[in-house]
Amino acid sequence: MDDLSNWYVRRSRRRFWKSTDDADKRAAYDTLYECLRTVAQLMAPLAPFTAEWLYGQLRPGKSVHLTTYPEASGARLDTDLEDRMGLARAVVTATLA
Repeated sequence: MDDLSNWYVRRSRRRFWKSTDDADKRAAYDTLYECLRTVAQLMAPLAPFTAEWLYGQLRPGKSVHLTTYPEASGARLDTDLEDRMGLARAVVTATLA
């Protein structure tokens, strides 16, 4: 959640606040929605009431406890991209310090 709120949302703020409804803005919202929906499903066994509230905000009238638990897609991780993103985050953190 820290990565989502402090990195994705913060870095995508301009995409969310655009006055036009273009494909980039829609992609930003779709990604955030998918992340929050998956987080609600993952946390349901440990924090059922919080997960139910979050999922209810995303899908009114639906219950997180009636959904299928998420499974790993089996997609190969891009370790080079993860390494470059780690470096970028370290540079931004050092700059803000």
